[in-house]
Amino acid sequence: MTTKTLGTFLTLPLLAAAAPAVRSNMLISTDWLSQHLNDPKLVILHVSANRNGYDAGHIPGARFVAISDLVVTRDGIPNELPATADLKKVIEAAGVSDDSRVILYGEGSVLLATRTYFTLDYLGIAGRASLLAAVRPEATSLSKSSWRNHWRTLASARGLAR
Repeated sequence: MTTKTLGTFLTLPLLAAAAPAVRSNMLISTDWLSQHLNDPKLVILHVSANRNGYDAGHIPGARFVAISDLVVTRDGIPNELPATADLKKVIEAAGVSDDSRVILYGEGSVLLATRTYFTLDYLGIAGRASLLAAVRPEATSLSKSSWRNHWRTLASARGLAR
């Protein structure tokens, strides 16, 4: 028993050394986004089950992606990945290219954006993708400068500002 415990204790530093570095840019703040809205390589994806929330209000420049375009039911099992070629078509149609920085968000719950993040990981894109750590704006009528001020206020109140 002592040998087993000692062996486990001795392998812990090896496991820690092999652990990947923390990817702190996986979540971005609304302040970061407001500062980078005009970056030409930035692609913001609003992921949802339907367009209602997107049409009611979305981040300026965001593109709508239906979760149904990113999942299929296979052998009675929902939420399976479609064929890789089909996924690539959806992602490219949303404006994502080889040098895009992708920001994902949804409405209500972060679940669909998170599911999309893992889909991008499957495609090898997750290293250039981040989840927005906040809710969507309330109206499409906000100008970019008004939107930035709106989000800075929210981010500051929530302690998200960087």
